[in-house]
Amino acid sequence: MRISFYGILICLIFSQCLEPFEFDINEEDVEKLLVVDGVLSNSSGPHEIILTRTQRFGLKFNDPVTNANIILNNEYEYIESSNGVYVLENVPIEVGQEYSIEITLADGEVYRSLPTKMPIPVKADSNYVRFEEEIFTTAQGIERSSKAINVYVDTPLPMNTNGQETYLRWVTDGLSVFPEEFCGPLHMSKSCYVYDPPNAQNLTLQSSENISGNRLIEQKVSQKSDHIPNDFRALYVFNTYQFSITKESFIYWSRLKSLANQAGTVFDLPPAPLPGNIININDEDELVLGYFDVAAVDTVRARVIASEYRANFNGIVPCSIFNRRNWPPECCECLFLEGAGTERPAWLD
Repeated sequence: MRISFYGILICLIFSQCLEPFEFDINEEDVEKLLVVDGVLSNSSGPHEIILTRTQRFGLKFNDPVTNANIILNNEYEYIESSNGVYVLENVPIEVGQEYSIEITLADGEVYRSLPTKMPIPVKADSNYVRFEEEIFTTAQGIERSSKAINVYVDTPLPMNTNGQETYLRWVTDGLSVFPEEFCGPLHMSKSCYVYDPPNAQNLTLQSSENISGNRLIEQKVSQKSDHIPNDFRALYVFNTYQFSITKESFIYWSRLKSLANQAGTVFDLPPAPLPGNIININDEDELVLGYFDVAAVDTVRARVIASEYRANFNGIVPCSIFNRRNWPPECCECLFLEGAGTERPAWLD
């Protein structure tokens, strides 16, 4: 099941209590808000929008909204590819052009996003990783140290031609390459590719308003601390997407990050719902969650090979030839790995 980046943040924001508490709630009394999560970029696509509705407190996932009609700029129609997921392909996107979507739900309700200009893309100079010690505090208040893999970006922060500031947002996902071992004369070894989705807690933003000069150095955009040896069987690739966004988008994501980072307890007031840039055309007072982002994107990649991982994490080697008797099944059949596939991404050299 695919979980949207915004959907993960919603789960984080509304699940901050230290201990579960059961509420007696009538499902009919729960207000199910529409959540819109989508990005239109200057890339070749496909461009994706995810429609869901919130559920009662304590449930992990939102309900998908199906059978909706979504139109971009009164011309291009999104196609529903799976429950609540709508895609758009083969559409020319221009920098400086305004874009807006109109969403018509199965019950006839109509929603629109505010018109937004496609920003000028900002191309990053480099993307790299470092193995670093991180200090964290346990639930008992004890400080511990743990080695993490941190992802950094160097990038220019140019002023736009009209003198406006530059606003950036980063999202990083990963891909693990896992080749099988030779397991007998009839075994045809193959490689599997395992997608690692973005960590919603790694929401990173920056603005030229906050930087002196026109260049950003050593901007940490992601951290991988929950790594397992299988991730680094042969190669792990960090894909960092650098989005050039509008000021309005920057303000929205900054507020959302602030809500997601609140360390709440059962005695705290719950965070207020954050409206996005979608309105119900017949009821502007209706609260609609999520955001339709119009953003120019640049992609940079950083690689970690197996020997680098072993050198920094005590020499752990999955499927070691010196421990053949204790091999897990994925050493001979990598499709046993959760989320594994055999289709090699076109961008992987």
